Amino acid sequence: AQKVDILLSTDGGATFPYLVADDVPNDGAQNILIPGEVTSQARVMVKASDNVFFAVNSTNFSISSSLVVLNFSALSAFRFGGAICL
Repeated sequence: AQKVDILLSTDGGATFPYLVADDVPNDGAQNILIPGEVTSQARVMVKASDNVFFAVNSTNFSISSSLVVLNFSALSAFRFGGAICL
C-alpha cells in the first residue's frame, strides 16, 4: 500500500478508537501525537488506507501522563512493521 492509517488501542487491541495518522506515506517512518489517556495496554495498528491489510504490535506498551512534550527527539522510538513510532 502506498498510504497507511495508524490507529491506537488503549485496551490491549480489543478496539482501536484513536486515529493518530490518516493516509500518510508508507515509507517506514511517521511522527505521531498520541492522546494522553494513561494505559498499560496500548497497541498500534498500521493498516493500508485503501485495503484490508493491517499489522498490530504483539505486546502491550504503556502510556503515562505528561503535561507537555517539547522535544520529540528526546522521546524513545520503536520500530513497528517498518514504521517508527514514538
